[in-house]
Amino acid sequence: MNTASTNPPRKVELPALVVPLLKGVIYREGDPALWNGLLALAPRVRDYVAVLGLDLVLDEAEGYAFSTRSSIWDFCGDYALSGFRLHRLEVFN
Repeated sequence: MNTASTNPPRKVELPALVVPLLKGVIYREGDPALWNGLLALAPRVRDYVAVLGLDLVLDEAEGYAFSTRSSIWDFCGDYALSGFRLHRLEVFN
């Protein structure tokens, strides 16, 4: 008996997609269920990683995806981080 046909497809939740993206590259061949979940939830994943200052790079033709530093950091440079640190120091002192 083929157990793959009797088991329902695995539903992939947002955290199960974001964590592997933060660790490295997701390949279509490496985990097809994870890849299909990423394709289904790509807009939500993009929104989520954007909050972390990251972009989602998703190449459906080549079958890979990863997260990278957002281009907004190139615009802001180190001023955004130094301003955040100074603000946090002022608030907690």
